[in-house]
Amino acid sequence: MRRLLVPVAAVVVVVVAVGLILGLSAPSNAATVGNERLSNSSFQTELKTVANSSPYLCYLNAQALEKSNGRSGLGPVFAANSNGWATTYASTLLGQRVVDDVIGQWATANPSEVVVSKAQATADLVSSMNAVIATVAGSSYQCSYTGAQTLETMPLNFVRQEVAAQQASESFLITHGGVKLDAASLERYYSQHQSDFDTYCLSGILVGSQSLAQSLRTQALNGASFAALAKANSLDAASAAKGGALGCFSPASPSYAAVLQDTKGLSVGGITQPLASGSSDYVILQLTSRSTSSFGSVASQVRQAVLSADGAAARPAAVKLFTQTAVSINPLYGSWQVSAAANGVVIPVLPPTAWIPNASVNIPLG
Repeated sequence: MRRLLVPVAAVVVVVVAVGLILGLSAPSNAATVGNERLSNSSFQTELKTVANSSPYLCYLNAQALEKSNGRSGLGPVFAANSNGWATTYASTLLGQRVVDDVIGQWATANPSEVVVSKAQATADLVSSMNAVIATVAGSSYQCSYTGAQTLETMPLNFVRQEVAAQQASESFLITHGGVKLDAASLERYYSQHQSDFDTYCLSGILVGSQSLAQSLRTQALNGASFAALAKANSLDAASAAKGGALGCFSPASPSYAAVLQDTKGLSVGGITQPLASGSSDYVILQLTSRSTSSFGSVASQVRQAVLSADGAAARPAAVKLFTQTAVSINPLYGSWQVSAAANGVVIPVLPPTAWIPNASVNIPLG
């Protein structure tokens, strides 16, 4: 999603689920961005819309886990007393809404620079959502819906808003990043970074202790057959029967990022150190082959890589845009922060957890 593309993000710390209850004395707007106002009532509707979709909440939780490297999830949606919204939930959504509005106003003011079609933006939105959802696959936080299925649970006007934000974000990155998204530019980028899209084939041996994994690694490095060791020792019956073969992983694979991380610096034939797998098991992996992926098979991943590269190059322009745009936030939600590192809503100072009734519900999701 655009949250992975635009070099700005909500600055929100996961804390206790203090409630936000908007009374008559509260300012009538949740935020003002430039000359446009987001009313409290409109934002409350958006909070309810998201809260009513379990698939979308799961996606947001996966996104939070990805951004924090697994340290924290989305957190509670409702306050501890169930009489309002959790502060972090509301502030997270408001921060992203402000980011979308800033980029959207840029697009409105620069229509000739909106070079991404709605159809392509929709496809990219779904693709990036799938990538985020894939990061929690197989974990206790895994989501049961794809990106497309998740969007189908949301109202049409919400989806249109998301697509428009994706379209504006990508157009901003292309305009200020310098690398275009036409076929020739993508193929040129691919040829210059071909090894970044290689396909990796792996074999593995899953065992119940680190010491056994280390012993098997030593035996394999000393000449023992990795396949024979896998057949005799691996707890994974399916791969053990195939001599430890786990298959091949291209950039289109949901596990590709993990494969790159596990095999970093490994040559073909090399074996990893024991890697923790689950609560107590360990696995050693052997890189059996590494081959070039055709451009056609990784075109979507090349596109995402180009957008990421454009994002890095466009960072100064993004910081300038967010610095020059006047943003004010309803103090009930927090305050707006702009920095070279990130932009977003900083939540209000909150009382200690012990002061909050029913504090046991304040444990975040991740």
